[in-house]
Amino acid sequence: MELLPEWALNIHPLVVHFPVALLVVAAGLNLLTFFIPEKWWDEWKNTILYGLGAVAAIAAYYTGQSAADTVFLPSQAQSVLNNHADWAFWTVWYFGLYAAARIALHWYKMMDKFSLRILAFVIALPGVFLFSNRRPRCQVGIWLWSRYRAVVRATEHWFNIGNPGQPATNKFNFCHL
Repeated sequence: MELLPEWALNIHPLVVHFPVALLVVAAGLNLLTFFIPEKWWDEWKNTILYGLGAVAAIAAYYTGQSAADTVFLPSQAQSVLNNHADWAFWTVWYFGLYAAARIALHWYKMMDKFSLRILAFVIALPGVFLFSNRRPRCQVGIWLWSRYRAVVRATEHWFNIGNPGQPATNKFNFCHL
């Protein structure tokens, strides 16, 4: 039994979405904590989400490094891949240090101050920007797939919804999502 689906050359496309989801949800719920009672959602839960997002980002970064070593790309795509890896590196460091700082603030009982909670939220926003600026950073994997099939293996039954077992007749272009 194989752990990866037939279309996946490596695990990176499956792992990479977890840190994005966790960190966006963490930032959204962090904003929400300013408007709802603390008994519903508190800063510890936000810190846990940021910490899980940082750990997931580390996993995504290393699976991406492994994936980059297993695919052959033309030279014009190599610079895009290197840029993607650089942004991932800085995102990992940003949220790793940010999560560690939040844990330290909790440890020293400083997250009870409202002004410090606002400052902590504002400091998280540039990190969210590191992966939310869609074209140059977040959709690089999709671009590499659509141009070079670098991330996933194309199959003849790709996106053949409704006619299983028959060759796909529709072509799906992820770049226009």
